[in-house]
Amino acid sequence: PNYLVKEVNYGNKAYSLDCAGWERVCVDVQKQDYGEGELKVQLLKSGKVVAENSTTNTSGSVVIHYNY
Repeated sequence: PNYLVKEVNYGNKAYSLDCAGWERVCVDVQKQDYGEGELKVQLLKSGKVVAENSTTNTSGSVVIHYNY
C-alpha cells in the first residue's frame, strides 16, 4: 500500500490509497492554520463514504480508523 508520511496543503485535497479490501486504514489529519472553519475528512471506497470525521477546533485534528 501507499504510505503518506507528511503533506502540507491548503484547501481541498484528495489522496488515493492503494489498499486491499481487508487492509486497515488510519487517517490522521491536523489543522494548523488556527483559523475558523471546519476540517472534514472523508474516507471513500468505490466512490462511497465509508467513514468520516470533522472538527471546528482552531488547532484540532481528525482521526479515522477503518476496518479495525
